[in-house]
Amino acid sequence: MTAKLSRIALGLLALSPWAFSQEGQETPPPKPAGEAAQEHPAPVAQPEAPAPADWSQAKEGKTEHYLVYSLQSEQEAKEVANTLESLFGKYKQFLKPDYDAEGQMSVLIFPDLANYNSFGDEFGGAASSSYAAYCPEDHPEKPVAVLGSQGLAYTKLYAAHGATKQFLRKAYPNRVPPSWIEDGLASMFEVQIAYQWSAKVLEDMKANDNFIPFDQLLRPGNTDFSRQRVSELGLLFYYLIHICEDSKAYIDPITNKTKQPFVDYLQMQLEGKNVSDLDVHKLLTDPERRKKLEEEFKAYKFINQ
Repeated sequence: MTAKLSRIALGLLALSPWAFSQEGQETPPPKPAGEAAQEHPAPVAQPEAPAPADWSQAKEGKTEHYLVYSLQSEQEAKEVANTLESLFGKYKQFLKPDYDAEGQMSVLIFPDLANYNSFGDEFGGAASSSYAAYCPEDHPEKPVAVLGSQGLAYTKLYAAHGATKQFLRKAYPNRVPPSWIEDGLASMFEVQIAYQWSAKVLEDMKANDNFIPFDQLLRPGNTDFSRQRVSELGLLFYYLIHICEDSKAYIDPITNKTKQPFVDYLQMQLEGKNVSDLDVHKLLTDPERRKKLEEEFKAYKFINQ
């Protein structure tokens, strides 16, 4: 049996502000007035297909666990690599500290939609044109593809989302968690890079009656990768870990032991264990309890937390 981080250590980690640190926050540029807060944008099709990407001309960003290649600039490659290296440490702490990557994981930053889609098509991902990051589901050893035409801040967000899914598929081979778990973890680590901006997106959704109901947000097989869903789902994971009384991590003042219901639930889901008896599972599946959770989450103010 593989070794795990102790419950106390993991619980203390969940209590710490690491997952949503405000230091070094990215602030993606605002959308033009009147434009909806899109994505992981559904990119606009280009009129003419450019020449195939020549990766022999790419600039490289290299860290212990990542090789990032950019056809646009060395700065882009290095900054994305450093961002992912920081997240890798958090993956190890939060998800599976006994997993050691074999070699470096690769990320390709594509400057245009046509070459980006061509990578997706190779692995049966023809629908990748609706995303800005793509990790071949059955080939986690292959590079993560990122569409880098939205600017560096967005590129980091998309790379974080794709790299999280790549890590999950490599660290938990042959285990397929519910899609909302995989999407939720990818969104949570993405939101970590731009917490205040993501919180503002969610507050705007509430104000404009665009809040995504939980039945839709957590629906199995949901392929919505809009900025709205990423922000709401990532912040829901934050809420369940740090805020919700029924699921948050805390230190019992009497026993001095750490309890972390939602973190334990995530670990068990990823390990393929039965979670049906866990109170968190009932919180998320019982209609009345989930409705109450949704109301409390919707009322919570995430700005400046």
